[in-house]
Amino acid sequence: MRFAPCIIVLFVSTLAFGQVQNLLDRRKAIAVHQTGDVATMLQKIERGIERGSVSEFSPLFSSQVYLSLLGQEGYYSSNQTTSVLQNYFQAMKPLSFSFSSFQDKGNNPYATGRLTYALKGSRESAQVYVSLARQDSKWVITQFNIY
Repeated sequence: MRFAPCIIVLFVSTLAFGQVQNLLDRRKAIAVHQTGDVATMLQKIERGIERGSVSEFSPLFSSQVYLSLLGQEGYYSSNQTTSVLQNYFQAMKPLSFSFSSFQDKGNNPYATGRLTYALKGSRESAQVYVSLARQDSKWVITQFNIY
């Protein structure tokens, strides 16, 4: 019984650390979004996709994002885009991802790469394409395709 308070403190501190880390990741994404460093934004997006963590790059979504995946295609609000991608990454657990080609200069930066994921015990892959545009003096994600 002496260990019960220690276990409870350990459990609560572990939960709190995870929430603090998520908050810090979101703040970093917002800071990058405001400074406009395209290469850093693409790195954040890449890391978020690799981890299946949409929250790492969702603050970078435009108010309207063109989204294309699994037969769903069209313009979605940033909240809808976040929800659709979270559902996608819950079903298709990312195993690895990296951008293999990108353009971080000019008016239409983009990146593309191969996503490897687990689906029902098998290893599958898909191509990911992300493009950015300048809106209100900030770079935002305007297109997100997985095909």
